[in-house]
Amino acid sequence: LAAAYPALLEVARAWALRVLAQAATEESLIALADLLEHRDTLPEAWWPILGPLEYTSREADRLIRALGDAIAAEPFRRNAALTLIGYGKRGLLWSHADRLTDIVLPHARVALSDLGSDLDASLLEDARRRLGMWSDLLASLATDDAREFLTAVAKNPDPALAVWGVIGLERAGADMPDGVVATTAAFPAARVPLIAAYSELHGVDAIPAEHRTQTAIAEGALALWLQDPNHLGAPPEAIEHVHTQEIQLPNDGGPGDVFVFRFRPEGAPDGTWLVGIAGPYARAQQPTVSDYGYTYSVFCAEDECDIDEHINRIAHTVNAAVAGAPGR
Repeated sequence: LAAAYPALLEVARAWALRVLAQAATEESLIALADLLEHRDTLPEAWWPILGPLEYTSREADRLIRALGDAIAAEPFRRNAALTLIGYGKRGLLWSHADRLTDIVLPHARVALSDLGSDLDASLLEDARRRLGMWSDLLASLATDDAREFLTAVAKNPDPALAVWGVIGLERAGADMPDGVVATTAAFPAARVPLIAAYSELHGVDAIPAEHRTQTAIAEGALALWLQDPNHLGAPPEAIEHVHTQEIQLPNDGGPGDVFVFRFRPEGAPDGTWLVGIAGPYARAQQPTVSDYGYTYSVFCAEDECDIDEHINRIAHTVNAAVAGAPGR
């Protein structure tokens, strides 16, 4: 594979790196590190090429050095960063922390700067995701410079950005600025990633109780869905819970809840209310951020039909999309 690699097409180079990572032998990982050092041949792919490295620490130091350098290769930057985050979660980055901080901080600052620019919704969402990725990596490094950057992000007046600083500081075990957790949790579109991260780390007690009820989580899930550039492209200007519908869950028939909300898009006239749903959420697991994939809206006006019909329209649309997906 290493000998053939330079002549391969880009998609085949991605799979060659994957096979070497999957093999996870000393020989294959040394070959992988050598290939990662040739930045001009690194492939672009939006799937986790090096995912198998999550399950081995063999040759970690050599691979971490190569991945740090690979961040300079734009097509491979995301894969390099996500693989390093995986190493960081296992505590394997400490001896590389200063060097990696110097590499990562300029990219994190560019993402933060982009979010202050007049960009369209898709580019803003890309910048938000980049800021989240770099903040996660900086949290694993936990150097003084990394913590300083994360603190500045956590204090950002926009909760959609501040959430990444708050999560990063929590991951790093760093001091949290006063009030930022409550301010961030009060912003619906930031609520789900915040609660998910705190649940994974040290528990959710630091998040105000009113923002971690199942209704509040469902509100956050719909607001986050609406923020996607393929939907509204921005959080709704207003969102209100109007109904909770008990249903039988699709896997085991147990009880679950679908939460129905009305929302007003940013800039819409007063009195303009559209309907969306979040969930369903298993009753036995509540409060939880895990749903069954029906958080959605077809952007029908609230007064167009009754609650049951709104739920049926959305469920029908989601089911049709799943049925038409590749591999179904």
